[in-house]
Amino acid sequence: MIVPVYNDARLDACLGSLAPQVRSLGADDAEIIVVDNGSRDDILETCDRFADDVVLVREPKEGSYAARNTGLHMARGAVYAFTDADCLPNPDWLRRGLLAFEDGSVQVLTGPVRLFARHPGRPNLVETYQISTGFPVQRYVDEKRFGPTANLWIRASVVQEIGAFDERLRSGGDVEWCKRALRSGYATRYCKKLIVHHPARDNLRAVALQSRRVLGGHFMLALEERRLGELVRRKFWPSWTIRSIFASRHIGRAQKGRALLVEFWLYFVRLLELGRLLLGGKPLR
Repeated sequence: MIVPVYNDARLDACLGSLAPQVRSLGADDAEIIVVDNGSRDDILETCDRFADDVVLVREPKEGSYAARNTGLHMARGAVYAFTDADCLPNPDWLRRGLLAFEDGSVQVLTGPVRLFARHPGRPNLVETYQISTGFPVQRYVDEKRFGPTANLWIRASVVQEIGAFDERLRSGGDVEWCKRALRSGYATRYCKKLIVHHPARDNLRAVALQSRRVLGGHFMLALEERRLGELVRRKFWPSWTIRSIFASRHIGRAQKGRALLVEFWLYFVRLLELGRLLLGGKPLR
C-alpha cells in the first residue's frame, strides 16, 4: 500500500485504518509505504506510532505522482494499492482487494470513494456541494476508463510493462496512466465493495484550490494531446455537475439550490485559472 503525504495531519487516521489490516495478514504479505513529499509537518512522529507496520521514505521532487512513483520503486509486492493521506479505507479494504486479484484477469481495479461531512448529517454549504458531486467512480470507469488514486489497485507486472505515473502532472496522473494501461489492453475494473472514505472539503478556499489544481492537471494533459478545445468544452459547460446536484438523494431542495451557487462560483474560479494558465502560469500543487 502506497500513501503519498504533504502536510496532512489526517495521515494518522489513515494509518490507523491500514495498520490493523496489515497485521491481520502479516508483514510478509503486505506493507505500508508512506512517501513524504516535502512536508513541513512532523510526518516522522506520525509514522513512528506505526513503526512496526510502516516504511517512511522521502521524495523531494514536488508532486504527488513523483511521490507515488518513489513508492512504486520501493514496493516489493505483486500488487500495488494506492490511497491518500486524508482517506479512510474500509476495515476490509486490503482483504477485498487482494481477493479480487486472485482472479488473474484483474490487472487494474478501483472502487467507491465515499465523501463524508465533518459532522455527519449536518453538512455545511461546501460539504453539501462536494457530497452531491464528488467522486462518481463508477462513472469514471464506465465513461472515462480510469480509477482515482484515492482507491486504485494495480498489478505490478502492468507497471513493469507500461511504466509508472507521469511525474510532470500535478493532477490527472491517474487518468493518464489508466488510459495508457487501456491502450496496452489493461482495462480498469470496478468493485463496489472496495470502499474508501474521503472527507469532503468544508470551505470555499479549499474547494477552489481543488478545482484549480484539477484544472491544471487536465490543462497539461490537454496541451500534450492537443485537445485544449475539448477541455474547455468539458470544464466550462458543467451539465454533468448540475445534473448530479439535482439527482442527489443526499440533500434536499434548498440544499441543492445552495450547491448550485457553489458550482456557479467555481465556474468563474476555473475561468480565471484557465486564463492564468494560458498566460504561462504554473499549475498548482
